[in-house]
Amino acid sequence: MSSPWKSRWLWIPLAGLLAALALFDGGLFEQREYHARLDSLRALEQELEEENAFLREDVSRLRANDPDRLEQEARAQGMIRPGERVYLLATEADSLEGLKTEQDPTEGAAE
Repeated sequence: MSSPWKSRWLWIPLAGLLAALALFDGGLFEQREYHARLDSLRALEQELEEENAFLREDVSRLRANDPDRLEQEARAQGMIRPGERVYLLATEADSLEGLKTEQDPTEGAAE
């Protein structure tokens, strides 16, 4: 018959080994972190693949001289057609900004 001390001495190193595997050098906690990082990288990869597909399509349309796409790009760069008139509309924020920068004519007179 084995004494209770012999079986306890067997379990102590085994428990220590399991704790070391779980906590250190790529243990369970680090694996969870790696899996979370891997999931976020996969999501980023998917977003980048979608963006690349969109950009490839855009480049194809520009190379094919698609008139709608070329006009869209020209307008984005501020170009206009010959004979067109450009109307610049001020927003309320633009108007308020102009008021802040203007000086009151009576301010300088007091000095």
